[in-house]
Parts: sequence; C-alpha cells; structure tokens
Amino acid sequence: MEEQVSGRTQGVAFGLVLVAVVVAVGGYYYTKEQRKGQLSPDTPLYQLNQKLGVELVKGKAQIGTSKATGAGIKSVLPGGIAEKGGLKAGDVIVSVQGRPVTGLRDLKALFDVFGKRKETTLFVYRAGKTVTVQLLAEAPQAVAPSPPPADGSCPVSQVGSMLGVEVLKGHAPTASGGSGAGIQSVTPEGIGAKAGLQAGDVVVSANNLGTSCPRDLLEALSAFWPKGPVTLSVERKGEPLKIVIPAKAPVVKKVETSPPASRK
Repeated sequence: MEEQVSGRTQGVAFGLVLVAVVVAVGGYYYTKEQRKGQLSPDTPLYQLNQKLGVELVKGKAQIGTSKATGAGIKSVLPGGIAEKGGLKAGDVIVSVQGRPVTGLRDLKALFDVFGKRKETTLFVYRAGKTVTVQLLAEAPQAVAPSPPPADGSCPVSQVGSMLGVEVLKGHAPTASGGSGAGIQSVTPEGIGAKAGLQAGDVVVSANNLGTSCPRDLLEALSAFWPKGPVTLSVERKGEPLKIVIPAKAPVVKKVETSPPASRK
C-alpha cells in the first residue's frame, strides 16, 4: 500500500513539473494577454512583428506537406522592411543567414545575432518553391549631440581622468539611432588606451548598464571600478565590440616599524 501511495505521489509531482515547464516555455512567447489575442510589447513575438513589419504565425508553420517546420508569415504590414524586401503573407521562413529556422524561437535567436546587419538573407518557402529574400535595415535617423547642461555639470572631466581619455559633452549619436558617451581623444599611456579604446569610439553600455551620455558612464564606472573590471560595449565606425577595463590592483602601503627597544 505504501509503495502504491509513493508511486502516485511521484506521478503527481512529475505531472506538476511537466505543466510548469510547458507554461514557462509557452509564456516565453505568449503572455495571458496574447492568448486572448492581445500582444504585449515586452514579448519576443511582438518585438519580431515590429522589427520585420509583419504578423507572424504563432508556434511552428508547416513547410508544404513535409514534417519540416519554419516561421510563418500571417500578414505583411505596408511600408515595413518585410514588404520592401519581398516577404508575402503565407511565406514560411526556413533559414536566416544560412542558419535553419524551425519556429519563432529560432527566428528570434537569429535576429538577435544578425538583426543589426545592413542586409539579412532569408530563405523562404513559397508556393512549393524556396526563394531568397534580402531584408535591408532601415536607415537610422541622425541624432545630433545634445548641448552641455547650462550649469556645466556634464562630468566629462571625471570620466576622462578615470580612463585617461577626453570625452565629448552631451549625447554622441550611434549608427543604430541611439546615443552614447563619445570618446574624443585617448591618452597613449592611459588605462583606456591600454584596454583598446580609440578616438571616435562611442560607449553605449558598461557592465550591461546603458550609457547614453558621460553622466551614465560615470555612474557605471563609479559602481564597479576600480575594485572590479568593467566591460564596455562600444560602437566603432558602426560596428559593435567589447572592451574590458581591468580592475586596479590595490595599493599596499608599507608601514615602517621601529625595532623594539632593548631591555637594559
């Protein structure tokens, strides 16, 4: 009897775990509002729809009569990059940049990697044939650097002294249409130069904290450095890269002690 009860208890526990996994995986793409037909802006499906200018089919779309699946296009929005690239309602995306796509999760992961390219190549199943579609990224709108605050509080000197660089005042524009902390010049022997910073770089984050201006960069550096290293996400000539500012070794001060007085 005890063995039967134990077996039932284990079965119930396994069932609850399985339900939790299914709900968690489903919730990655569909919130409660989405299952009612409403898309939430913080979900990957909504973000993909907005990025491509389409309405994607939920789940996996079948490729013809085969068992293979891809990411299906339910409809295409006028004026979006999907329409301009030639995507059509009913298309099934089967690869991005040569990487296979079996559903929305693959599509989301691949666009996280390749989505910032100026041109992205898709293989699409359409009416029994595989066609190639080229998606061109929208040209970013230029962002003019903001003027320094009237009270002169833009902390360029503090950031400059910490990294051994000269920082631009205000918001430096990025190729993606955002802004960051711009590096105007670099002291050859400074810690920034040794780590790889160059004039013209734009720092967009530090340890995953956004740095849209020098003040943000100062706050991030003050929080982590010099006790620990700081990883800077930098845009250089439109290309992203990572630069690590190493932690500073603590300075150990030697304390001179006088020898003990000899006893007489």
